[in-house]
Amino acid sequence: MAIKFRAANCRPYLVAVLIILCFAFFRKTGLFCAANNLRNGTAKLPSTTIFDKSDIVLLKTATECGEVCRYNYSAASPSKHHVIPISIDCPRAFLRMLARCPALDPPPQSIPTELLDDFTMRGTAKVYDLYMYHRYSGGKGHTLEWKNEDITSAVRAPTLYPAAEAFTTYRSNEGRYFEQAVREFHSAVAGNVGIVWGSEKPWVEIILARAGARHILTVEYGEIVSTYPDMTVTTPAQFAAFMLTNKREFDFGATFSSLEHSGLGRYGDAMDPFGDLQSAAETWCALKPGGIFFLGLPSVDIAASQDELHWTAHRLYGPHRLAQMFRGFRYLATIDAQPTEARPDGSLIHVLQKPT
Repeated sequence: MAIKFRAANCRPYLVAVLIILCFAFFRKTGLFCAANNLRNGTAKLPSTTIFDKSDIVLLKTATECGEVCRYNYSAASPSKHHVIPISIDCPRAFLRMLARCPALDPPPQSIPTELLDDFTMRGTAKVYDLYMYHRYSGGKGHTLEWKNEDITSAVRAPTLYPAAEAFTTYRSNEGRYFEQAVREFHSAVAGNVGIVWGSEKPWVEIILARAGARHILTVEYGEIVSTYPDMTVTTPAQFAAFMLTNKREFDFGATFSSLEHSGLGRYGDAMDPFGDLQSAAETWCALKPGGIFFLGLPSVDIAASQDELHWTAHRLYGPHRLAQMFRGFRYLATIDAQPTEARPDGSLIHVLQKPT
């Protein structure tokens, strides 16, 4: 029996009240969307824009969200079962998610100087130019419809590949290693309800469905329609509204090659130095105690010791920023998606758990 997520169908008056409350909260606390304070209100800013001092103060104010947006420079990648402590205010996290600033369209060609320290963790991440822009936020997704018959065929296929090849732009070994991670923690998925962050195509969802997931809710920037009964797709704002109006905890969470883009503006999302850390915190809030989080992130070259930021394409995680992503979770395992000579920065699937 499919589970119904009703955030998108809230009665108009409830949505209106919620928006008014959120506006009042953000206005009062100084967290009101910085875009409204940029010149000409919603005017588009060219890639060569030079931010003035008042604009930068407002942008930095908009990223003040407690410990989630404060780096713990003493944190190191934890050993198994270790938890790096952090205090997360979950209602505040979802309110911020609901009222997140619109993106600069297009994002700047380079990191604004005044935000460089926040984006690079005071220079611990090396910056490279790799400018990309594919706006999905607020529009249609990369795949407009996930068709029931196609997904059913892939879920029932005897092996993941070649059945899942039509659903992924990633290498088959990355899919197999994600499947291995899910297989090793099968009991966290089978018969349970989970959340997936950022899927243009539902290959992660197919792996989870093959492992027996009861229902999967995917949060994606663009609007996607799923006709497969056990998969629902929603937008970040709709998900935030759902979490603020429903007492719901998920059994597991999953993401692959998604959070490293958060806050860089590549997909039309809001520019935010802490975007990936906020997404990790939102996952923590959405999970029940003991819930498992399958976190797939690209890593730096195995011989490197420095994090990397490829503006605006993605982040590559080294020891410093990875430790920030792990905060609040118990570290259980890492599965390597086998880097190659052509791509030495292969992705890693980290398995984390929200402490009980």
